[in-house]
Amino acid sequence: MFTLDHKVSMKRGGAFILLIGALLCVSSSAFASGEHEHAHGDILLTVDEVTGELAIGSVSNQTTINELEGTTIAEVELQGIFGLDDGFTASEPGFSSGPYDVSPNLNLPANTDLEFGFLHIEHDGVDSNLLFWDFSGVDPTTVDEDDVSFAPAVGHTLTVSDISNSAISTSIDGSGSDVEGFVIGTTSGTGTIHEDLTIDLVQTGGVDPAAGIYLWKMEFELGSAHSDPIYWLGSTVGVDTSLMPPFDYSNIDPSDAEDVEEAFEELMEAAEHYVAETFGGEEHDHGAAVPEPSTLAMTLMGLIGAFACVRRRRNLI
Repeated sequence: MFTLDHKVSMKRGGAFILLIGALLCVSSSAFASGEHEHAHGDILLTVDEVTGELAIGSVSNQTTINELEGTTIAEVELQGIFGLDDGFTASEPGFSSGPYDVSPNLNLPANTDLEFGFLHIEHDGVDSNLLFWDFSGVDPTTVDEDDVSFAPAVGHTLTVSDISNSAISTSIDGSGSDVEGFVIGTTSGTGTIHEDLTIDLVQTGGVDPAAGIYLWKMEFELGSAHSDPIYWLGSTVGVDTSLMPPFDYSNIDPSDAEDVEEAFEELMEAAEHYVAETFGGEEHDHGAAVPEPSTLAMTLMGLIGAFACVRRRRNLI
């Protein structure tokens, strides 16, 4: 026969098991959700061990890869000086295979070409491979996704080229067609790769590209493995803020570099959420997602703890 102290001890033991299980589940959930937070760096390429397709992540600290609602978004700062009637350019993010061989991702196949292509975007009944938002009159201190309005980037050309050989290049101009890219690089005999591209934006007629945020979509292929589409948001950033674009300066100091930088961050974040909400769910169907073994184990421990606590409580009543 159980004594009262024994009953209390059993109750506490069951509750403790339940608590540990719950904490483990929460810890697992928090770790998983961390994969969707902002991160800075090259685009990380691995192979998903479940689907066998190309998985996208981020490394280093050079740009931003953000996943919102299942949509992968890369941020690019197209650097230039307004008033020089010249193009704006960027040479990051690059593409890297490391770190790799960390579950649930596998090494890339060896001696395999990494290729890409531009995809058109269907938006407001129009197909375009390059869109643009000029944020005219938008207050960056209160902006949200409802203020975002992309339209085809008429008169602009975005060119992606091999960083070591500009003759190897592909361009998009806002038309409604998909455009084939080129081989970015080839993995080594051990499946590693690290390559960079140059991105140039110009406007027809030899004038500055319009100030704002540009949107384009790319897909990557490595042998038989394909990636889901990646949406790119490229902002034109100028040195002279007096020649910067027509957003509402009423609540910021345009002579304060920190205020201007924060304004651009708010505008970019609004564009991110707009892209995620508008185009989310367009990725390829590579197969149903399967939880990691560690996640399943932690969840199971939580359920076992809950069951044990409830069963013991019933026996004691």
